[in-house]
Amino acid sequence: MKIGIFGESPYESKAIASLLSKQHNKTGARFAPMLKNLPGGQLLSAKAVRLFSAEMELHGDFHGVIVMHDLDAPPTNTAKRKEIIEWYNQFKQIAYCQSILLLNIEELEALLLADIETVNAAYKCKLKFTANPEYQSKPKEYLKERTYSANKRSSYKESDVEKLFDKVNYDNLLKVPYFKAFHDELEELLKPAKDN
Repeated sequence: MKIGIFGESPYESKAIASLLSKQHNKTGARFAPMLKNLPGGQLLSAKAVRLFSAEMELHGDFHGVIVMHDLDAPPTNTAKRKEIIEWYNQFKQIAYCQSILLLNIEELEALLLADIETVNAAYKCKLKFTANPEYQSKPKEYLKERTYSANKRSSYKESDVEKLFDKVNYDNLLKVPYFKAFHDELEELLKPAKDN
């Protein structure tokens, strides 16, 4: 069973593919990033939709697609959430298979705050984070600033996201409400693979 990942950034798509492949390795599900050369921020563009349609036609053996988008706002921003969900509902009509929206509250990096020990190990620092990651404004910048001030030699870069997600504790991510909701939807999508 092949699940495509259609996201804003190739780094983030690879990170989620790595995370989910490790978590679901016994199901036989394969997670494949799509549109690897799409620059960030163009996911909602007509060009991205055309490229997605072309890739679906070329590699039409997808059982499902995970559409990943950052809200770039707090969870209370209902106008922004509505805009992305409206786009996603239109997008679903061109997908030749089932799809799931992974709407990252603020940014994907918020999930890294749910497993701060992985960040600490990677950057040799002692950060503490106990709040709900969904409410951390600009988590990418937060990680860059905090890892740099704790360890002057290296700091978080967007290109690090794949190696970090390869090491995170999946159970810690399930404590983040939006990721738990996504996980539950993904479990439903993967049921045929698990039943075999």
